[in-house]
Amino acid sequence: LKKEIGASDVPLILFVGRFCEQKNLPLWIRVAGNIVRQGISAQFVLVGEGNLIDSLKEQIDQLGLANYFLFPGKKSTEDLMDYYAAADLFLLTSDYEGYGRVIVEANAVGTPVVSTRSTGPEDLIENGRTGFLTHRGDEQALSERVMYLLKDEKTRIQMGAAAKQKMIQEQSPDRLYDDLIKTWQNTLNS
Repeated sequence: LKKEIGASDVPLILFVGRFCEQKNLPLWIRVAGNIVRQGISAQFVLVGEGNLIDSLKEQIDQLGLANYFLFPGKKSTEDLMDYYAAADLFLLTSDYEGYGRVIVEANAVGTPVVSTRSTGPEDLIENGRTGFLTHRGDEQALSERVMYLLKDEKTRIQMGAAAKQKMIQEQSPDRLYDDLIKTWQNTLNS
């Protein structure tokens, strides 16, 4: 996939989701700009669709970042897994998140996540072990964590492996089935 999008020799930073206010994608773009200004080569890929796409592209153009961004549109679940696997890291700048399915999907293929803190990410990411959590809106911290992982391939790979193992342990169908049975048993016994 990296060769298809012209980024085989540079790290790929991924977002998957709706282009809506909750995701705070203007912050995501500013973080990308900070990375580029530090002289770090990267390709930024935003997969999805939504009402903010025109304003996001305008922001990217105003910052002179158009050559660094790709918007492949909405993808099927099967195609998404190729994007997750091609990514070097997943960046999530949301003001709030529920479950955080995209974190599970990224981690399932060993892609570490840098995210803002909210319920979903806090439940899924072990800060400093399987990814990084920052305060909401903290552009500097997000930029620093992303740059750290881009510069330190060994840590990035270790975090991705730890994240994948965590997902296997906590999110596998067998584990979820066992947890559901225990919940039903507890409900019946109370």
